[in-house]
Amino acid sequence: MYCILTGEIKLIRELTDDELIDLGFWLQRQALDRRLNVYMYGNLPHSGLYNYPLKSRADKRIIPYQITETPIYDQCNRIFDGIWWVEDNWHIARVDESGLPVLQAFYEEVMQNELIEYMTLYFETVHGDRFMKPYDMTVKAGEMCRALEEAPNEGHYEFPPVRLKIVK
Repeated sequence: MYCILTGEIKLIRELTDDELIDLGFWLQRQALDRRLNVYMYGNLPHSGLYNYPLKSRADKRIIPYQITETPIYDQCNRIFDGIWWVEDNWHIARVDESGLPVLQAFYEEVMQNELIEYMTLYFETVHGDRFMKPYDMTVKAGEMCRALEEAPNEGHYEFPPVRLKIVK
């Protein structure tokens, strides 16, 4: 499955350049500790820039980002390996056998940062319909896997197009 994970980090206030750099390194460390990678701002791969073009970044309290499973690819195949499908309603199941609990642990740690108000996370299947409206959900970081299991997948895509707002 070729899925892209992009989103935005909403900060509680505008940061100085030094604070922003420190936060960027801290986010990288949280990702790397879990064998994930995070790209931010101008380092977004092309797939991330498609959803969050830099010229539209007028709000200084928003950081666009993309999560990948390695520092050399823009994909997340291993994160989704192990997911099972419940075919009668096309919901995902068995997320505990995938890399999604690791992703959830990343967000649980990151959302403890006092500078972060909330984060969004968009699960986009590359082979799906880019123009399909994603299913929006607001969740706490520790509820992410459960919420994904409940997300509808009306288009029967490889992964439901879901956009999470992750709050404290």
